[in-house]
Amino acid sequence: MMGRRSTLAALVFAVSVAACQSDPGAPRSIREVVGHVVSPHGDDGAVVLEIAGRGIEAIEADSARVFVQRDGGALRVVLVRATPGTIAFRLRVLDRQALFNASVTAVANGANQPRPSLDGYRVAWVR
Repeated sequence: MMGRRSTLAALVFAVSVAACQSDPGAPRSIREVVGHVVSPHGDDGAVVLEIAGRGIEAIEADSARVFVQRDGGALRVVLVRATPGTIAFRLRVLDRQALFNASVTAVANGANQPRPSLDGYRVAWVR
């Protein structure tokens, strides 16, 4: 049986550990996951993606404008290039072990015309 001092020490330790784990000012570990759209047609002008995965903080791209809408646990992402080319992007995520599922739901060619088929399109991840 624990004495009063032992019980008090255990309680103080538990509260201290809980406070350290829930510190909102603690630095968060963010990693970057790079994705690119694999295209059977070569250069594209724009793409619409559905991305599911937890802990996504931001989506960025160097060569495209990015538009994002959260839809429950998934994200709808539109990437638009000024000039046709490979469409690549970065996810900034909190969960270092998170897995992502992405599907291509629409593609526009370099003349901003919709591609009639999405056959052969997919997202490839580089970790």
